[in-house]
Amino acid sequence: MSDSAISLGPSGAPAEHGCTINSREQELADEHDELEERTEELAAARAANRELTRALNHAG
Repeated sequence: MSDSAISLGPSGAPAEHGCTINSREQELADEHDELEERTEELAAARAANRELTRALNHAG
């Protein structure tokens, strides 16, 4: 095999693409986790806003 030969991964794709795919999958998983966390924070903020609005409406 020559020095310029490309190493193939299990699927026959160049091994470097497997690393890129794994890296992108991890980035996607991280972004999904962050989105889930922010969605939960938004839901909590909305609930607090509803409670404050309700309290203001009953006070006035």
